[in-house]
Amino acid sequence: MGVIDSVGALKSGEKYTLTLQATDGGGKSSLGLLEVIVIPGPNIKAPAFTKESYEISVDEASPVNSVVYTFQAKDQENDRIIYSIVAGNELGHFKMEKSNGSLLLAETIDREQLSRYVLTVKAEDSGGLSSVAQVMIRVLDSNDRSPEFVDLPYIFRVKENDITGYIGRVHAKDADIEKNGQISYSLPSDPNFVINSQTGELKSKAPLDYETERVHLVVIAAQDSGSQPRVTTATATVVVLDFPDERPKFSQQKYEADVPENIIDFFVTQVQATDMDSESSVTYTIRQGDVDKFRIDPQSGIVRTRRALDYERQAQYVLVIGTIENTEINDPQATTTLFVNVQDRNDVAPVYSSLPRPVRLRSTVPVGQVVTTVIAFDGDGTNPNNQVRYELVNNSNKVGQFFRINAESGVISTRDNLRKDSEREYKLRIRAYDLGKPTSLSTLATVTVLVDHVAPLIAPDVTHMSFSEMTYSVSVAEDAHANTLIKYLSVVNRTNDLLSVSCEIISGNSDDTFYTKESVDRNCELRLKRTLDFEVIQRYEIEIQLKTTATFFNQDRPTVRVDVTVLDVNDNSPKFLSKYPENRFTNGKFYAAISADAPISSVLVLVAAEDADSGPLGQLTYEIMEETNVGKLFSIDKSTGAIHTEKMMNAIRQLPMRLIVTARDNPGQPIGYRETNCQVVVNIIEPQHRLVLVLPNSPPDQVHRSQSAIVDILQEETKMIVRVEKLQALSSVSSNGTVIVDASGSELWFYCIDPGTETIVVTNHSQINSTVLEMGSTNHLAYLMATKLKLDVSEIRQPLDNRWSSKPYDTDTPASRLWNGFPAALVVVGVLVFLLALGGIVYICASWDSNVESDPFPGWELHWFSTDFLVGCKARPTNVCSHMWYFRHIILLLLTLIQKNMKPSSVSIIVLTIRNQVVIT
Repeated sequence: MGVIDSVGALKSGEKYTLTLQATDGGGKSSLGLLEVIVIPGPNIKAPAFTKESYEISVDEASPVNSVVYTFQAKDQENDRIIYSIVAGNELGHFKMEKSNGSLLLAETIDREQLSRYVLTVKAEDSGGLSSVAQVMIRVLDSNDRSPEFVDLPYIFRVKENDITGYIGRVHAKDADIEKNGQISYSLPSDPNFVINSQTGELKSKAPLDYETERVHLVVIAAQDSGSQPRVTTATATVVVLDFPDERPKFSQQKYEADVPENIIDFFVTQVQATDMDSESSVTYTIRQGDVDKFRIDPQSGIVRTRRALDYERQAQYVLVIGTIENTEINDPQATTTLFVNVQDRNDVAPVYSSLPRPVRLRSTVPVGQVVTTVIAFDGDGTNPNNQVRYELVNNSNKVGQFFRINAESGVISTRDNLRKDSEREYKLRIRAYDLGKPTSLSTLATVTVLVDHVAPLIAPDVTHMSFSEMTYSVSVAEDAHANTLIKYLSVVNRTNDLLSVSCEIISGNSDDTFYTKESVDRNCELRLKRTLDFEVIQRYEIEIQLKTTATFFNQDRPTVRVDVTVLDVNDNSPKFLSKYPENRFTNGKFYAAISADAPISSVLVLVAAEDADSGPLGQLTYEIMEETNVGKLFSIDKSTGAIHTEKMMNAIRQLPMRLIVTARDNPGQPIGYRETNCQVVVNIIEPQHRLVLVLPNSPPDQVHRSQSAIVDILQEETKMIVRVEKLQALSSVSSNGTVIVDASGSELWFYCIDPGTETIVVTNHSQINSTVLEMGSTNHLAYLMATKLKLDVSEIRQPLDNRWSSKPYDTDTPASRLWNGFPAALVVVGVLVFLLALGGIVYICASWDSNVESDPFPGWELHWFSTDFLVGCKARPTNVCSHMWYFRHIILLLLTLIQKNMKPSSVSIIVLTIRNQVVIT
């Protein structure tokens, strides 16, 4: 048999004719012809691009048919390659030269309509084999858009002789970006007006005169900053108004609206002010707040978003809205406050915090072995938009057979015995997606697992089933849902796959938090039965027992211990704390006041909050919302929440001031934090606001312990908000004007705030007189504090320097010396009347006692002046009680008249002490 081999390269389509001679051993031979035709060989290699993905850019001003990019692919068989676009070109903006791989522009493109394209291109050889590559095309901006004025037409109404010169604000937008979209404003030629080139604020150079010219037409130019700038003009109509005698007022002092994030020109709300003039004129304007993100229609009062809001950057905005016609700073109805709450939307895809490097495993690892953990965070601000889940996607069958991922924790573990497969490398494609509705956002990642196959060892003759390990340690976040897989417990040395296996928790399962079940592959699973709380329990030590037929059970390894560590999650928001009792007036606000002459850096109030989370998640920082801190009058200690003054307070006219303070946890982190706002109402306190509660027999430390209860009583009786200015030792004034300090008594200085206006009321306010200062009211408050708090209250008055500073003492004349002896005589008379009254009471009681068989109040014979006796009299009146009650008030009236007609002296102090004891009883 003869074999023919080729000795050189052959080309497809060639033909060869070979003459063959066969010769035997006897020398005989014969000839034959062999025709050889060369046919194409097998096509086994697809063309390959030089890159798997391309990032290219194209200017939006590029002409049609211009080359965007030329792709090159190589085929090892040198077959002819055909290029095409297979995805992403639904709009037909691009086309592909099939022969040379040039990507051309098929139509004009507009960056303002679509700024990015993602194409999939294919290279295919003549044998039908192909490969693809992803092409990301970024469209570059060119200055092809002119500025456009918004909210046309501009009609501004201005009062004549307005010295501020403010006309209004114009606004233009440019769809281009960077310098091509930066706009400046100018007035081509107008001698009467000027405009701010950056803000578009239009002003008059001098006050306008209604009688001279009632309407002005102002041409305004908006020009971008491109290399070849574009200009647009608009005409603003300025209507000069005759001077009105009424100013617009807002009847509603507070508006609140919810606005979804990411929406431009969204209707927020409509505010309304009323002008009582016959020809009303109201022009709305935003006085304080972020005018870059909000605008208001000057005529209708409709507030809209100027730019898209971002919940993750700022969750609330505060706008102070007024009118051009009413600029009075002391008129509370001149402005209204709009609170805009931003609603979260699912606009942020999950981001992997870090991707594991390739993981190397031995093929002998048990089923359920943790391979690695992937963690992704979602920057959205609220649930469920920031809740992340995981899944394996677009993987081969082998990946799904041997690996699994926990959807909630991202833990990747083995699913089957790796010795069943000879594969040494697995590519796990993982998708992290959020639970946002209606659309979920996701991110893909790849984890490489390398397997080292180990030759099986000759194991000892162990035939009884047991857990593969004696102990496990796992961590789980406290916000894990019920039924979450905590740990996969592999059972080894199983001789019969059909043998029933069960696991039972025998200890450590506090509050029945966990449960066990048999897995699909007849192993054990530890799962979560109810939610965890890191703030309650941080660690569990769970002992699980394997149960099966005794013959197959390994008595030496009957149990496994699983140590579960609970990971803290930021599931608690900061909560503000107040040292004052809450009531129906406060609504969670802080109320504070400071003297007008207080020095700079004085402490206004401590705004403290707490967070139930631990570590950094429970650490708080504080800040004052900038738009509420008008004039930067205050600053706040970021770590303690103490608010200090930055300027003198004596020039403040518009009260109260309202600050918004934000407490935020997890400081320094751009995502994963929580914050809470509270309002601080600030007033300026003057001498005419102060009241003093005098407690002669209670030192300051004792009063301090009851301060909250005292405030509660005062608030309930006055129906006002009560705040304490200071607590100090008792002071009195001697006859020569010297102030005497008595540390055994106390003075509680306080002030009252009208809950309607939230301003401090003066001490001669009708409600203060009727509920605090009148004798009956003072006695009633003294009675409440004596019975509830065991505190003696002698009087409620103004501070001594306010009450007596305007009452000069008489000069020492004979007449005055004669008058000075008169109070002493009154004291003697008062004592005689007291003794006579006491004797009469004793006589009446004795007479009454002799006419009854039993005492209705046993044990009270020696306590007729006690509080308990008087309370009992109110409950069960008798003749004795009636007489006692009348005599008590006669004595009280007499002592009060004596004290009222005396100058401060040692005698008056004695009288005052007797009177106070009668008041207490």
